Amino acid sequence: MAWRPGRALAGLDIGDTHACWCVLGRHQRHWQLQQCQSWPLKPGWVEAGRILDYQGLLDALQQWLAGHGVTQLAMALPVEVCVSQVLDAPRRLLPWQRRSWLSRRAAESIGRPPSELCWSAHALSGPTARWRLTVAPIEQVQDWLGLAEALGCELVALDEAHQAAWRALDQWQDALPTGGWLFQVGGASIQALHEQDGHWQWAWRESTDSPDWLGRCLAAVGQAPVFWTGQGDQASDLQGALLAAGLHPQRPLLSQTLHWAPGLSGPEEADAIWPALGLASRRLRS
Repeated sequence: MAWRPGRALAGLDIGDTHACWCVLGRHQRHWQLQQCQSWPLKPGWVEAGRILDYQGLLDALQQWLAGHGVTQLAMALPVEVCVSQVLDAPRRLLPWQRRSWLSRRAAESIGRPPSELCWSAHALSGPTARWRLTVAPIEQVQDWLGLAEALGCELVALDEAHQAAWRALDQWQDALPTGGWLFQVGGASIQALHEQDGHWQWAWRESTDSPDWLGRCLAAVGQAPVFWTGQGDQASDLQGALLAAGLHPQRPLLSQTLHWAPGLSGPEEADAIWPALGLASRRLRS
């Protein structure tokens, strides 16, 4: 299916070891993955969420995405360059006051004016209004903004990778288990999601530098179904700990309600699609 402005959006997630690209749009009455590809990155191009070899990464992306025809792009911001916190909204906060309130709290979180920040917020379920706020200084994301411009795309959304993946997991994961847990492992942090009322709800986030982050995962799960995403040593450690505890950790699977374009196959790293898919979903659901 050809690209139609306003009917589809590309999502791009770049980690330390891979880049994942997908384009989501409408085909007849269904959502359809129109493009989906994952590529390995050379060591030293990206490290701890920071681009070390900008020209090398850009040249590779331009080669991989040549002729894609997409002009709007949503991009995942690496977890390692973000500061996250959970906020309780003031009791009398009106809907039209929400953005300015979140902007002020973002500025307070790292002591910088809003004009020097990149931030996003995700509403959390519960009896009171809560928000998960993610903030990064603008100088930490300049290279990511420059990549979109160099690729000839308008950057319409920039969101932290775990948060972007959460959007997709909540909407597109197949067979969501009652009471299940899902751990998103990435670089220096792990984010835990818990199934409640048919949705993945945010539970907690912790640094993988914490001395007992694996213990916290095992204590949370008990004997419930458990899923995990991520690459690297921390992800391997988590999988090993869950197996040693007699659990059967699984990779989340895409729902069959999400159709694939003819001849399209998924990326080799199956969970690499989630941040890119969440980014592509974001504009289409807004």
